[in-house]
Amino acid sequence: MCGILISTKEISDPISALLVNRGPDHTNIKKDNGINFVHTLLSMTGKFTIQPVVKNNVYFLLNGEIYNYNKNKNYDSDIFYIIDLYFKYGEDFVRYLDGEFSIVIVDFDKNLALFCTDIFGIKPLYFGTKNNDFGVCSYEEPLLNLGFDKINKVEPSSLIKFSLKNRKIESKKKYFEFELKQYKQNYDEWVESFLDAITKRFKNTDKKIILPLSSGFDSGAISCAFELLNINSTFYSFFNYEHERVLKNRIKVIKKNNKVYTKKSLKEEERNHAIKLIKEKCSVFEYGPNLDKNSSVFDGINDPGAHGLAYLLDIVKREDDDIKILASGHGADEIMSNIDSYHFGKPNPEIFPEDLEDIFPWQNFYFGTQSSYLAKEESISGGFGIEGRYPFLDKKVVQEYLSLNERLKNKEFKSPIVYFLKKHKYPYRKSRTLLGKKISVKSGFSA
Repeated sequence: MCGILISTKEISDPISALLVNRGPDHTNIKKDNGINFVHTLLSMTGKFTIQPVVKNNVYFLLNGEIYNYNKNKNYDSDIFYIIDLYFKYGEDFVRYLDGEFSIVIVDFDKNLALFCTDIFGIKPLYFGTKNNDFGVCSYEEPLLNLGFDKINKVEPSSLIKFSLKNRKIESKKKYFEFELKQYKQNYDEWVESFLDAITKRFKNTDKKIILPLSSGFDSGAISCAFELLNINSTFYSFFNYEHERVLKNRIKVIKKNNKVYTKKSLKEEERNHAIKLIKEKCSVFEYGPNLDKNSSVFDGINDPGAHGLAYLLDIVKREDDDIKILASGHGADEIMSNIDSYHFGKPNPEIFPEDLEDIFPWQNFYFGTQSSYLAKEESISGGFGIEGRYPFLDKKVVQEYLSLNERLKNKEFKSPIVYFLKKHKYPYRKSRTLLGKKISVKSGFSA
């Protein structure tokens, strides 16, 4: 996780300082051809590499992780894999990446810039223009402070081609599409892809991990996978609003080899402290529309989940500053289920039909709660110098779920996760079947 900011406008120290929490290991500032580059580094993968990396008059900046960068060749860092791909494939380089990322490439020889994010836009990237100036940043706030009044978020799975000469977007295209044929007859390949997603995000790292553990399916599946793959982590649980018996049984399983912290709920003074931390450390984030019935946009600072996450990250960072990774169960709700009270616009499907093309993509698949809650987790974790990683948004995990036939999808609430938990006898709360019944089971981290 890093902070990226480039702009034709002069960047003052207070503005660049807004990115420091996101990349506390190093800040680098460069200027070339009238464009200012700022990169704040949280070193996670490979050797310590200061960005932007420059090759043949091309500037490269990366926020996030590329998990397949050493598949065919040993690179010192994942950004060098991106550089090789760019010089080989041009703007099609992004099709070869497996990871959670936002990337900025400025090619002065071609007089163009490329901006792109991963398939779900996990690592955010904002783009602003005003008159003949432009700016690109990991957060919206620095662009607002630079005076840009037309700011848009780079959409998931998209690549923007921007002309440095004309100062306008030349093209915007989607570089990845999911296959929608529902044909697989069992959960085995989904389980395989899920364990692979866990392995590449958490096992092949020397960084310490924090997992907020609830009684829900999503964090439970990650915790179960950690046990199977012998991945150590620090666990933190709030018991309020959780199924206490299930949570206590999970803690019994994991406590042998891991640190576990538990808390009933936040007291008023603790919640106020968490809100203060969010305002001081984290970028502004908003939800909307329709999460709050009384307003078109809901200020994320008022979200109890944000308070709980900020509180626990503050605690763990003060105790162990080497914790660098947040294992998040985000995305499972949006991909696998209908959460009635959380939808923005049209809801997720309650019952999957025979033909996914009739409903895909549903509102929350890329946007709605998907985008809004990602903004929350990225803002909060980024404010504490911690990188969020999201195995349920791995493109193969999602594809394997979409490929399950509708009978398996509809068998029960989050059916492949339940299958996985049952198979490994990991404590979970029994769900109701989907067919013909409204689902009220909720899961996930709560405070």
